[in-house]
Amino acid sequence: MLQSRVKFTLSVVAQAIAKYGEISPASNYYERAMVKIAASTYRKGDKQAAEGLFRQYLVDYLGDPVKSAIGDSEIKAAQRRVARASAEFYYALAAFEPLNDQLKAFQAGERMAPPEASGWEEVVRRVGEYPEEFQDQTITAPWAMYMYVTAKLQLSELDDARAMYDKMLARFESNKFTATASVDIYKRLDELKEQSDDPARKAELERDMAGLLKTSNSSSTADYAKLRSESRHWENLGEWAEAERVLRKLQTSFADGERAKDVEKYVLPDLANALLEQ
Repeated sequence: MLQSRVKFTLSVVAQAIAKYGEISPASNYYERAMVKIAASTYRKGDKQAAEGLFRQYLVDYLGDPVKSAIGDSEIKAAQRRVARASAEFYYALAAFEPLNDQLKAFQAGERMAPPEASGWEEVVRRVGEYPEEFQDQTITAPWAMYMYVTAKLQLSELDDARAMYDKMLARFESNKFTATASVDIYKRLDELKEQSDDPARKAELERDMAGLLKTSNSSSTADYAKLRSESRHWENLGEWAEAERVLRKLQTSFADGERAKDVEKYVLPDLANALLEQ
């Protein structure tokens, strides 16, 4: 059954590609057709060929002032923006996905080298100004921003990753990629904290970790583990008022249910201590 569905899907994609190929270069929708052919090729799994098609559109076609001339046509200008929004996203994705797959395999313990820095630099280059120019693309913009954050973390350029994450938080607070970026930055901060022998630097990193969790916990449904981690960070930093705030949220959110015993055994004693320390 599954094999039949796959064959049917591939057949539909092939028919769509053929139809897009019939659209004339003079058409207002020619550029969108070019990109749809490339996107369809990508989705059917021929990603290397698709990457070449995206490059052909973005570099060869748009870079040719004769071929890409649209005069003062507002319709063609609008359709070009739609085409570029799709093409530039997929072009970045084509660089990102194999690197991300390799990174996950390496982190899982498979016997392979981590991705080269040059690959992540190419991801950053391809994402480019996409997050700024295409802020209205509510699906692809946060995805592209996440690709940038991942690349910058792998390049050990934490400040750039944090700056992009702040934009994600401001524009796409509830998006899944914003949440994932937060977790990835938190893990990187934790790694740096473990590697550092400087108490001041460790405290600085811990404060950043607490801040990330504070933002995440304030904008999402109460999560016991995340709130508990945040409370411990504030306790380690001696920020007792912040610790109290989080511990009270744990108390009110989990006083009943399966976490009630944990609240009684761990949260309430810590809350009492936080109050005494103030």
